[in-house]
Amino acid sequence: MNNKRVVREDMGNGKRVISKFFLRLLITQSTLKKTFITMSCKINLRYFLSLFMIISQVAKAQEHLEPVNGYLTSFNSQNESYSLKRVHLLDGYDDNPLARVFVLASFSPEKVISVDKVKDTYVLSTRTFTRQLETIKQNKNTKVERIESKKEIDKKLAILLGEIFFRVINETKYPKVEYRIINGKEARLLGRLGFDGETYIFSTFQNGFGIRAGQIWSPDSGTAMAELVAFSVEMEQVATGAKSESELLEIAEKYYAKVKK
Repeated sequence: MNNKRVVREDMGNGKRVISKFFLRLLITQSTLKKTFITMSCKINLRYFLSLFMIISQVAKAQEHLEPVNGYLTSFNSQNESYSLKRVHLLDGYDDNPLARVFVLASFSPEKVISVDKVKDTYVLSTRTFTRQLETIKQNKNTKVERIESKKEIDKKLAILLGEIFFRVINETKYPKVEYRIINGKEARLLGRLGFDGETYIFSTFQNGFGIRAGQIWSPDSGTAMAELVAFSVEMEQVATGAKSESELLEIAEKYYAKVKK
């Protein structure tokens, strides 16, 4: 009897020990789970805060143009691709435009929209191609045809377009660089990265200032730079005959009132 009682007591003690072990294990798992959730929340919070800051900087960056490397706005060009584009895009154009826009797309032919003084007249023109100019670099026997449109415009409109470009380009700024610690090291990050889209290069020549230029890559809708791109489309439509000069003048006067503030 005593032996049986001892065995039962030992079994009872064993059960209690096992129960305590599993209870501690459950508590530990619960604590670890809470800790993991807390850490995940903190990481997610940091991620979203960083993302929010980057998005905020991107939004601010799209309120102005960024400096351009000068490949298409100066004579100093060592890059073969840009030299090729400059030769074909600007062949026959004046070196001192009142207003000029280059559109360099990832998968579409290059384009230029330009306002120039030609002798005693002012001309709004556009030029693009049947294929990307890069295909010439890949195969010199490739035939790429020009597609051009032009329209003589009034001096008042031409001067106004030049003034609009000057004021917008005058606000050009370098994009703000964000600093982050990645793998224990400080890294410099730019807010926007992308491979598919369009680069818009705006330039103007003004007496006393020379050539000035700024660029923007695929601005988001609703931003100041998206409005600038849309305005350049209005200019192109006048050159192609899709819109009248009087319509562009009305749009330009309203846009000028906004950019000169």
